[in-house]
Amino acid sequence: MSSEPENPSSSTATPPEESGEKISKKAAKKEAAKLEKLRRRQEKEEEEEASRKTDSLSIEEESFSRNYGDVTLNELKSTEDPKAGKWREAVEGKEWTDVRELVEAMAGTEVLIRGRVHTYRHVSSKKGFLIVRQKGSKVQCVVTESKENHVSVNMVKFVRQLNRESFVDVIGYVVLPKDHVTGATQQVEIQVRKVYCVNSALQMLPLYVEDAARSEADVQAGKPGANQDTRLNFRVIDLRTPTNQGIFSIQSWIQIGWRECLLRKGFIEIHSPKLLAGSSEGGSAVFRLDYKGQPACLAQSPQLHKQMAICADFERVFEVGAVYRAEDSFTHRHLCEFIGLDVEMAIHKHYSEIMDLVGELFPFIFNKINENCQKELEAIRKQYPFQPLKFLPKTLKLTFAEGIQMLKEAGVQADPLGDLNTETERKLGELVREKYDTEFYILHRYPSAVRPFYTMPCADDPNYSNSFDVFIRGEEIISGAQRVHDPELLTEQAKRFGIDVETIKTYIDSFRYGAPPHGGFGVGLERVKRVQKAFPSQNVLALEIESLYLLSFQKEVAKSSSPSAKASSTPKQKQVPQATPMQNSIEHRGQNASKPLFPPSGKSVIVVESITKAKVIQGYLGDMYEVLPSYGHIRDLASRSGSVRPDDDFSMVWEVPSSAWTHIKSIKMALNGAENLILASDPDREGEAIAWHIIEMLQQQGALHESMTVARVVFHEITESAIKTALQSPREIDGDLVHAYLARRALDYLIGFNISPLLWRKLPGCPSAGRVQSAALALICDRESEIDGFKPQEYWTVGIKVQGKDSSSTVSAHLTSLNSKKLNQISISSEADAQDIEQRIRSEGFLVKSIKKSTTRRNPPTPYITSTLQQDAANKLHFSSAYTMKLAQKLYEGVQLSDGNSAGLITYMRTDGLHIADEAIKDIQSLVVERYGDNFTSDGPRKYFKKVKNAQEAHEAIRPTNIRRLPSTIASLLDADSLKLYTLIWSRAVACQMEPASVVQIQVDIGNASESIIFRSSCSKVDFLGYQAVYEDPEAKAIKTKDDEKSSEREETFETLSLLKDGDLLHIGEVELKQHHTQHPPRYSEGSLIKKLEELGIGRPSTYASIFKVLQDRKYLTIKSRVLYPEFRGRMVSAFLTNYFTEVTDYSFTADMETELDNVSGGVTNWKGLLRDYWTRFSAYCKRVENVQIQQVEKMLEKKYEDFLFSSLPDPTRTCPRDLASRSGSVRPDDDFSMVWEVPSSAWTHIKSIKMALNGAENLILASDPDREGEAIAWHIIEMLQQQGALHESMTVARVVFHEITESAIKTALQSPREIDGDLVHAYLARRALDYLIGFNISPLLWRKLPGCPSAGRVQSAALALICDRESEVDGFKPQEYWTVGIKVQGKDNSSTVSAHLTSLNSKKLNQLSISSEEDAQDIEQRIRSEGFLVKGIKKSTTRRNPPTPYITSTLQQDAANKLHFSSAYTMKLAQKLYEGVQLSDGKSTGLITYMRTDGLHIADEAIKDIQSLVVERYGESFTSDGPRKYFKKVKNAQEAHEAIRPTNIRRLPSTIASLLDSDSLKLYTLIWSRSVACQMEPASVVQIQVDIGNASESIIFRSSCSKVVFLGYQAVYEDPETKTIKTKDDEKSSEREETFETLSLLKDGDPLHIGEVELKQHHTQPPPRYSEGSLIKKLEELGIGRPSTYASIFKVLQDRKYLTIKSRVLYPEFRGRMVSAFLTNYFTEVTDYSFTADMETELDNVSGGVTNWKGLLRDYWTRFSAYCKRVESVQIQQVEKMLEKKYEDFLFSSLPDPTRTCPRSAYLFILAHNLS
Repeated sequence: MSSEPENPSSSTATPPEESGEKISKKAAKKEAAKLEKLRRRQEKEEEEEASRKTDSLSIEEESFSRNYGDVTLNELKSTEDPKAGKWREAVEGKEWTDVRELVEAMAGTEVLIRGRVHTYRHVSSKKGFLIVRQKGSKVQCVVTESKENHVSVNMVKFVRQLNRESFVDVIGYVVLPKDHVTGATQQVEIQVRKVYCVNSALQMLPLYVEDAARSEADVQAGKPGANQDTRLNFRVIDLRTPTNQGIFSIQSWIQIGWRECLLRKGFIEIHSPKLLAGSSEGGSAVFRLDYKGQPACLAQSPQLHKQMAICADFERVFEVGAVYRAEDSFTHRHLCEFIGLDVEMAIHKHYSEIMDLVGELFPFIFNKINENCQKELEAIRKQYPFQPLKFLPKTLKLTFAEGIQMLKEAGVQADPLGDLNTETERKLGELVREKYDTEFYILHRYPSAVRPFYTMPCADDPNYSNSFDVFIRGEEIISGAQRVHDPELLTEQAKRFGIDVETIKTYIDSFRYGAPPHGGFGVGLERVKRVQKAFPSQNVLALEIESLYLLSFQKEVAKSSSPSAKASSTPKQKQVPQATPMQNSIEHRGQNASKPLFPPSGKSVIVVESITKAKVIQGYLGDMYEVLPSYGHIRDLASRSGSVRPDDDFSMVWEVPSSAWTHIKSIKMALNGAENLILASDPDREGEAIAWHIIEMLQQQGALHESMTVARVVFHEITESAIKTALQSPREIDGDLVHAYLARRALDYLIGFNISPLLWRKLPGCPSAGRVQSAALALICDRESEIDGFKPQEYWTVGIKVQGKDSSSTVSAHLTSLNSKKLNQISISSEADAQDIEQRIRSEGFLVKSIKKSTTRRNPPTPYITSTLQQDAANKLHFSSAYTMKLAQKLYEGVQLSDGNSAGLITYMRTDGLHIADEAIKDIQSLVVERYGDNFTSDGPRKYFKKVKNAQEAHEAIRPTNIRRLPSTIASLLDADSLKLYTLIWSRAVACQMEPASVVQIQVDIGNASESIIFRSSCSKVDFLGYQAVYEDPEAKAIKTKDDEKSSEREETFETLSLLKDGDLLHIGEVELKQHHTQHPPRYSEGSLIKKLEELGIGRPSTYASIFKVLQDRKYLTIKSRVLYPEFRGRMVSAFLTNYFTEVTDYSFTADMETELDNVSGGVTNWKGLLRDYWTRFSAYCKRVENVQIQQVEKMLEKKYEDFLFSSLPDPTRTCPRDLASRSGSVRPDDDFSMVWEVPSSAWTHIKSIKMALNGAENLILASDPDREGEAIAWHIIEMLQQQGALHESMTVARVVFHEITESAIKTALQSPREIDGDLVHAYLARRALDYLIGFNISPLLWRKLPGCPSAGRVQSAALALICDRESEVDGFKPQEYWTVGIKVQGKDNSSTVSAHLTSLNSKKLNQLSISSEEDAQDIEQRIRSEGFLVKGIKKSTTRRNPPTPYITSTLQQDAANKLHFSSAYTMKLAQKLYEGVQLSDGKSTGLITYMRTDGLHIADEAIKDIQSLVVERYGESFTSDGPRKYFKKVKNAQEAHEAIRPTNIRRLPSTIASLLDSDSLKLYTLIWSRSVACQMEPASVVQIQVDIGNASESIIFRSSCSKVVFLGYQAVYEDPETKTIKTKDDEKSSEREETFETLSLLKDGDPLHIGEVELKQHHTQPPPRYSEGSLIKKLEELGIGRPSTYASIFKVLQDRKYLTIKSRVLYPEFRGRMVSAFLTNYFTEVTDYSFTADMETELDNVSGGVTNWKGLLRDYWTRFSAYCKRVESVQIQQVEKMLEKKYEDFLFSSLPDPTRTCPRSAYLFILAHNLS
């Protein structure tokens, strides 16, 4: 048998010169062509031969087919059943053989091997050579068609098609090849009998093993290979190379050598615990540092634990353990960072003992590697050639000073008291090698200044320390030192290094119990790699070992000592604000709470959450207490990425809302002179956290002095006695409850801020997902999936009506047994079966077979807890859970009673405890006796118990604070819904302490004589009401119960059944056959979902109400008729989370997490340990999902929701029409801008209706709105109907447009049909594609660079830029003071005065700022009073005020905003209603105005004639213009230039339709009517008079002016009674103006005037006004941004995204909006550039007009825009933060108390505080 060489890879060819042959290229080419021709001919002949044998082989192929194929997952998952599949049958009873064991001695042996497909060489269709690789060993397997071996042609084909790197199982015989096998390590072959693919790899891998294994020389020579980045990016393949296989083997031997040597020397191996007390970081925290010019993180080692082991007399300890870096490490692509090797030992004489150990340990390890790893070293050497390491038997030791001297002699300058940089270290390594012939040495006695403070200083010179570094070939690999073990010296050292001793107090105190002298060292054993050294002639191999400084205290220490930074080579990093981690204990300034705080001994400040509660409590306590509200939480986690920092021991960054500063300031001011601060927030976790936050903030403000008592009290009810009792038992803040709050906030934050960006990238358009909400959403979606998969089954029931003894009454009975078998629900499955039974019944006689009576007790319900209150309120009162909690909060906080006192009506409403106070039980029982009698109350108090998660949460159940406060007594104080809820709580509280109800049940079986047919009738009757009496009480009339329904009918049935006796013959009356279908499980309501969540232990009482709001706000859920329906967006999100984040939606995990949080509340679980454990698992999920492609997500969703998505599509192509799919890839620039459309589920109903209506129709007329959108709608409808096959060839398809909805307009339009305007459709497509490409490309970038900021659109971004630019102008505006001077002068008759203002001084005309100070104004006043004044000039003029243009969309929105105070969205909503029409008083319907989305100013001639006719009739001929007034405006495109907005009938006066419209619609109609009339009227004529008043020299001139309308013209319409509902500016102060005009008219030149009052007024220049909706629309229109139809939506989008707030009709940008605008302006210039956005609108108009090709427009834009996106991808988030900090520097830091800008606990958006004192 001949062997064949290994087939070269697709990327690797072996040139002739490498095989040793020296032939010319031409000859080689000729020979290759000849061989190729021969091979093809042979293959053709073989294929023809195989074809001839097909028939004969078919039988063999059938039997041979079990010898090859893919292994199914079921086979791999199944038990040891050999029949589970052909692969399991083949391998049954066989053992796998290691490829390395395949040697010549095994020839003839059958073996089973598993390995990867390395290569395959195709010989013919019947033969091939498969190379299988296992851990670097390779064997050649021969696959040849053979009946003897049961190998078929198809099996050869199967092997040939196996992808490289796939896992295969091969069964065959070991044979000896004739020739040497060059492509394999094993010199044997396997003659294949069976082959199975266990797992297939991708067809085209990004990297092949042989490429990754190429040497650097090959790569530099231009041969295919992988660089370092490629190998790191595809690490999983790179690790398969012989080099990396060898590296990990060597790592193992290093650890073996380490352990062996140290164990021999008496060391003990220890392992650091995961959690450490004190200031140790527990081995998981990191330092941030600069690493090769990139940000990196250096892992810390658990130093303190090893030192404590030494202090515990272990003397010598070591550790081997994996160390991982933070996820933002520079080397984040490594699977594992390094193995930490650490030593700590007691020192007897001198720290040189540690160096002696190093000198012995590492040569021992080096020798161990050389003895055991030659094969591995050789494998590495092939890829990375290196020379053996040189080291001395006795390790060389040099002092630092000696090293400096060597460098000095070599001409290298180095600081004798500084550190060595990397280049200097390498140079020293070179000098040591030349002088001492060693590459391994120790450098000791380092300068103290470059070592950590805890390093022991040298005895002879404190400038140096007892420390050392170890070098290999000039690379530092080890750092070690003697530690300072004396507490006093340690304290002194810390102070000398400028470290706050308090921050490391725990560390120092740990040595006060006695500690021996000790020291140690640590190394990080990383993967072996090739390092290019300073030696120019060779490449070397080294263990890459990074120095780890064993730091065990807080970050301040690290900043001070900077031990890991190279002083001379690493630039000093800029310090950034750090979050302060919360300590394990809650500490605050002031005295601990111990003394009772009631009665008062001094002033006390009490802080509660709400103003209502504050007022009630203030009324109880009097003037010695000041009760203030905090209005809920005063700070929260900053809503941006990085606010919870797992790599910094879960420190948190807080922010303070600007409104909260006001409340903090009020509390701070109230504390002046106060002795006590009492925190009385709600008695739960959130309340405890609020109290803690308040203390923290007040401490920062310096508001708590040491003598002040800071106390926490809790009220479970707001009553005077409860409050005073609570004040007598104050306590401290419960740290465990606060920790539980912090853990929950951190968990929710980490989930939200890590899943949300992934959701945005993988499911664009889907916002964030929370922990509890995701589990609730999963429940809802799982139920929906059950419903989708449910298949109803038909079944029938059979009932009879039987007459009792008296024959006057009948009872119903249902069939329960047939043919002596008990029936189940679907036993009778068809109508035929039911009819057969009916016939049998009618042919039989029936009698009573048995009667059974029983008495049961119905126990009273438990008192309400939060969840059961929400359930009952939902089921009985139809309240949502959020509304229930809102009402309950009001009842808890209290009302003012009729006697003038205030009181809370119920106890605290967030509870899961069922117990009731003994005093309250006594009151309830007393009330029960009074109202219902002794027999209704229980003998003793009824106690209820429930497994509560933690005693801290177990407050009292919800009950009235005073049970005698009956609902009827407070009905006048409460609204209807509050009264209902109070009644519900009152009746439940009373019922829970009453006796059970007693119910008698009777059950009668009716059968035939043989008992083959049995019917049953049953009924019950309440024998003793018990607790149910409360629901019969008139006090409970506000609520319903089920038990009061059909009571009389039940009693009648019960009496009838009671009269029957066994054996009584019965007359069968009616037989009822009823058809039914099994029902799917019901969808959840709010009540039932809360019950399910409670059963599963998901969430807490306080969270249930918010779950539904969050899911609704995110559009994951719709609530219809109190039933929860998941939106498809919600189902996608749930499927994504279930598929990729199993734990987040796993019910048991979420419930267990609640239990863990309760354990934290109880002090059982450490909160950071809980977070650390969760983060480890969760971050792994995130990393895996990062690599998931969006196509994989789409396929997963398509597979999961296939039936739902595509069931209604008419063909299998799945081409979803009609709106762009809201996911990535719906516009495809690389496919000629093709678009993916989707159909909303509701739209299918409408399409179906149209399709049905077309049956028998001749014409289809599309009459959608007359604009781009309307044209697009018409086009979409045609496209959809064509897909449905609803349009036949003879059908006319036409487009018509109506500019007004009137009978004449519609009939006229139908006479002029046209085709779809393709240009308008193209403009629509271009706009949709543009907006999509911007949104779906900018949004993910925004999420990554500005986390928490949602998407930004094209027009909205330009509008936002305008608003933010104006805000920047306002911010930068510096007001200037100026003064005005005015006078009052008397006219001739001295009875009237007019005002005049100074316009000229010293013969110079004044401007606004001419008089800049009060002194100047007073000087002018003195001059005025010393002068006489007279009239210097009178000027009269007449002007014409032209009528306004008719309304277009933008001007209508502006006027409605300015005159009616309507938002643009509301204006357009009302205008749509007016356009669509109303039913008039004559019964006919008509539209009231023309189409409202227009920018055309023309009015139809017929309409103008009607207007002019009306003007003549109402105002006279002089008021109408001679001819029609025509208005023109440059419109962007004629297609958009519809008629202006006007009434469809101008004679339909506002007063005639007032009764048909609501008030706002009438106002808008009046506005449009009056403007339409005015635009065709004559101009108004206005006379203006201007009088100049001056002194004799005319050095001082005043001016007074006034105007008077002498002809109303168009203004007459605004004087018309028809326009009384709208205001105009011209009717203000008209009488005052006329009087002034008359006074000025009487004056003449030269008339002397008497100066009365002189008015000096101070002013300041004003910043440019912020935009209102009206002024912004005007600005957008001026700039040409957007279209009339888009203006209304701009504001809503910006508000929904929280970029904008509208207060008093003024637009204020939120800081989030300013950040987004700055980001876009900085990185996406075109998006916010006004001219670009305007030009884009022009281009779209050109597309509408057929001037511009729409795809050309898109292509041009996409080329530029995609370049922006690529650039922004590489921008680091730190760069964005610096840009924002620079832009908003003054705004961000102006209120901070010190110039260092170190943002304290609230960090980053703490900056929003404006009034910090």
